[in-house]
Amino acid sequence: MQVNQENVLELNHDKRQEVINCLVQLVRNSYVFPDIANMISEKILLKLSNKEYDSLHNPYEFSQVITSDLQEISNDKHLGLRFHPNPISQKKEDKNIASEHRKRLLSLANNGFERVERLPGNIGYHKTLKFLGPDLAGELAIASLNYLANTNAIIFDLRDNTGGDAGMVALICSYLFEGRVHLNNFHWRKNNQVEQIWTNSHIHGPSLKDKDVYILTSHRTFSGAEDFTYTLQNLNRATVIGERTKGGAHPGGFQPINDYFSVNIPIGRAVNPITNDNWEGKGVTPHLEVAEEHAFLIAQYLCLTNLLETSADRDIMEKTWMNLKEKLEVEFIQKGIHIEAFASREGSVNE
Repeated sequence: MQVNQENVLELNHDKRQEVINCLVQLVRNSYVFPDIANMISEKILLKLSNKEYDSLHNPYEFSQVITSDLQEISNDKHLGLRFHPNPISQKKEDKNIASEHRKRLLSLANNGFERVERLPGNIGYHKTLKFLGPDLAGELAIASLNYLANTNAIIFDLRDNTGGDAGMVALICSYLFEGRVHLNNFHWRKNNQVEQIWTNSHIHGPSLKDKDVYILTSHRTFSGAEDFTYTLQNLNRATVIGERTKGGAHPGGFQPINDYFSVNIPIGRAVNPITNDNWEGKGVTPHLEVAEEHAFLIAQYLCLTNLLETSADRDIMEKTWMNLKEKLEVEFIQKGIHIEAFASREGSVNE
């Protein structure tokens, strides 16, 4: 729905000051790193005092500038201000209606599951745009994984996945391992709480633990999608192909400022149990860095190469896989992809 610009709130000095004063207080109270929170507050308030925001009357532009400043100071891509053209109601009834409206919209978007199919050569393809919580998308996730149970390998396409819920990451990972596996830890500022994330002890349907896994990434891959990628990479469970990801490892949520503004504040940070680190600010570096538009073809090529060398089904699939590989080589020439650039990387961490 397009917003009638005539009805958009026009900001004056008092309104800008009200938003900023509340914003910095919320950041001080809950941002994951208290020292950085204080630095953010001081610098934003200094800009306000120096009248650097005085020319910003349009709330959208104001939100963009403040968000840019917040992220520049903190180097945290989760931190940001949002303007809501329709007033945010705090009434329980209105919140329930908004929640149901959101669920309907997510359902119409298939809860983030874009495509699940068998590619030629019996390679599974699984593309998601969002990792929603298991309460919303759990049954769909399970169905999608069960559909790929008889494939020889799986490509997870996260090039357009902007993140989501750690519970969904754990659910999908549960099908890729045998037994319980420690995936991640989340350190929350409140009460210095540490939350461990493990694979589930029970899955519904066949395990995918013996299948080769490939993950496609882009510079847009963010947050929960990076969690999935970083976790499987460090557990040597997947080959990552594509571009370095965006770099957001600090979960949080939107907190209301007034009727028209809210601020997304990271209140915790991921700490991988293997690296004792995360991907914040630097992203996840693929095993094979290639342009995102080439990642899918290259993943198929590497997958077929690996299957020809290691799969127990090569006695009946060898001709099919060889033909597909030759077709890909022709397509590489047409697209200017040089095989020699990654031929030395044909080995997979799945081996």
